[in-house]
Amino acid sequence: MITKFATVYAGHVDLPDMGQDATPANERRFSNEHLVSVFEKTDAVTRCMDEAGYHAIWLAEHHFQHEGYEVIPNLAAASTSRPCGTRCASPRTTPSPTS
Repeated sequence: MITKFATVYAGHVDLPDMGQDATPANERRFSNEHLVSVFEKTDAVTRCMDEAGYHAIWLAEHHFQHEGYEVIPNLAAASTSRPCGTRCASPRTTPSPTS
């Protein structure tokens, strides 16, 4: 029986337009001020998952993604910014067979 649940969160910022008529991803250029909003969003997603009883959240580290997708540049910094007591806070880079 499955007793632990986890998910992957690549990390993205709020996009002003989406869909077929939106700005193509390769033409988007968000400011650093907008890109750093990914950390607050990641905190909110992590807290929600923690409250829902998830075992882990896997984050994707990417650099220089100015178009707004997958913009978490430093997993260690993102993971250690989680509040103490959050189950989903522990940074992991590879799966653990005992987890």
